Amino acid sequence: MKKIKIKTEEEIKDGFNPSKEETKLYDFIESRVHSMKEYRKNILGKGKNIEDIWREADGEYSLENIDNPKTVLGKHKLFVTDEDKGLRSSLVSLDATKDGWKNHSSDPVLFVKVQTALSVIIDKNPRASFNALTRKNEAKTQIAHALWETSWEIDKSVSQIKLFCLNMMKYGWGIGRTYPRIIKRKKDILVSYDENDTANNKYETREITEFDGIHRENLDPYRTWIDEMTTPYDSLSTNDWAFDKDYDYSAAEAEFGHYPNWKYVKLTEITEDGDDSDRNLTERTNVVTLRFYENKNKDLYAITVPSQKLILHACPLPNDEGRLSLWHAPWYLRNANTPYGIGLWEIIKSDKNLYDKMKNMTMDQLVLSIYKMFFYTGSNVANGDGEIEIEPGKGVQNLGGKVDFLEIPGPGKDSFDGLNYIKSLIDDNSGISPIVQGEVTGKTLGEILNAKESALKRMSVPIDNLTYALSSEAYLSLSWMNQVYSVPEVIKFLDLDSLKRYEKDTGISFDAETSLPDGEIGGVVFKELPLKLKKQGDTIVGSKDKAFFKIGKDILDEDLHWEGIIQIIPKSIMTPSVELEKQRKVEIFNIVVPLLAQPPEIFAKPTKQILVVNDEDPEDWLPDNWLMFLAGIQPEEPLFIDPMEQLLGGGTTQPGQSDNSTRNTAKSMQEGQKMSAPELSTVVPRGQVSSPHPEVMGGSKTI
Repeated sequence: MKKIKIKTEEEIKDGFNPSKEETKLYDFIESRVHSMKEYRKNILGKGKNIEDIWREADGEYSLENIDNPKTVLGKHKLFVTDEDKGLRSSLVSLDATKDGWKNHSSDPVLFVKVQTALSVIIDKNPRASFNALTRKNEAKTQIAHALWETSWEIDKSVSQIKLFCLNMMKYGWGIGRTYPRIIKRKKDILVSYDENDTANNKYETREITEFDGIHRENLDPYRTWIDEMTTPYDSLSTNDWAFDKDYDYSAAEAEFGHYPNWKYVKLTEITEDGDDSDRNLTERTNVVTLRFYENKNKDLYAITVPSQKLILHACPLPNDEGRLSLWHAPWYLRNANTPYGIGLWEIIKSDKNLYDKMKNMTMDQLVLSIYKMFFYTGSNVANGDGEIEIEPGKGVQNLGGKVDFLEIPGPGKDSFDGLNYIKSLIDDNSGISPIVQGEVTGKTLGEILNAKESALKRMSVPIDNLTYALSSEAYLSLSWMNQVYSVPEVIKFLDLDSLKRYEKDTGISFDAETSLPDGEIGGVVFKELPLKLKKQGDTIVGSKDKAFFKIGKDILDEDLHWEGIIQIIPKSIMTPSVELEKQRKVEIFNIVVPLLAQPPEIFAKPTKQILVVNDEDPEDWLPDNWLMFLAGIQPEEPLFIDPMEQLLGGGTTQPGQSDNSTRNTAKSMQEGQKMSAPELSTVVPRGQVSSPHPEVMGGSKTI
């Protein structure tokens, strides 16, 4: 699609007057958004709206049903049973005044399950393996990996991924986007202070950068819509998508105020459109709602104001590689044709409501068995039809001449066994068992650890879905970094003195200075990042420690373009078990350390594979000479040494002994014992070896 021309202020008369192109574009975007909305509403078929399930999940998770006898999701007042399908709503009091003694609580199962899963699934920044597709990209792999890791730390992206996972669990689908985020604002800085008259104080207006980097943002599933042709695990199947977002008016003006049509944007008093009006969101006044739309095939990026049918901005896709900025994932797959998955509430809904019903009935019976109803003697006859309602502690007149208590047995073992059985069904169906929630089972440590490991395997599918979304996000974030970091920042100053003063106050050292068309001075500064890299000659390699590198100066622009395969390591994002981690480290130690005594040319590569499959970094375990061998760097000393020196620790200087002393000792021993060549291959028993340091060599000590 060709670029849409936005009318300038001179071309617009008598208020907002869109051009034919603008009107056509707006109608196209609205038709696509409407089509995506209708598709999602009807994916369940038979007039069912998937967003109704989402709203139920919101009410259940927010605990609005707990101890509320009048409402269930703000609508129902009676307990409803569908005998055909066996579906039941939450049990509530039929009459808050008459039956106020009845138990009407709802167990916070969904809240507990979600919080448990959040505490297990996402705890820290993910780790990933980067593998180049071509030899040309091999040298850039460490740079791409370091840039990706640092962007997570700078953006503090874990908090957004937690929100993303929350939506996955509640609704069965989470969606986010990655984009270059720049937040700047003007600030008057005091440069001269007059203590006698503050009116004479001099200020200098500067632009403060609060954030400038790659940002990962979780989006509201209710207000985000994707292409109807999207299929799970295929990011290329999505052609277009859209989402709505609310901004504080002043914040929106700072970010979008430079667009020509911004002057026509009005405040939005109600943030929801007609489709979302029943979500009961708080109405705000100082807000503007914007709609963002991306279309890959038409190479279109547009920002609209739906309440005013206004095109704020339209241009080709900002990403140079033509990538859409979204990433999404289901919790569990609904089917192979839709990305909208199945969440925890949809899985446990029926069992959860049955559990509430049985729990409330059990508690009601327990109350009646303790606080008994009774009948007493009286002279009045029963009024009305003679029916008596059961109520704890209530006395009902009886003509029999005595007091009779209504004996109601307690709930009994079967009631509690039934509750435990339903609770176990909820645990099994959700995949979040009591073991994951912290319940201790088993008698030995091994049994407990194995049970917990098995329980976590039930969550392997959702975790794999999450890592797939994060892998897609990694390609997108690298694409943005290649595009954004290669462009240096230019800061404007009135004169050279202002530039120098800015350098002194902030500690920033400009890499260059340039004259701008308006007579101002521009300070050019390259993007500087702390990366886990180090220079090794003319190349840049990975490092455990961070060092500062300037993009465009220390790291050239061509080094930013990397192509390869990125795989997120699932275990890296999960909360580690201290005991499991300790046991795993000990097992790796027992396997790897004995191999280190062997020749690296034979055992280095297999040992590295053992560490890799256990998600361990070889640099944390292998000695330097093994790492040099794996890197193809020739050691300074020969790989093979003289057998006599090897037998006597040749080449190794003992404490308090020089290297020459060791060699002289070996030579004198060889001459004194006159060893022949065949004798050199004989292993000498440790007790027969005389050593100047028997404590070290293990020989006998003569007193």
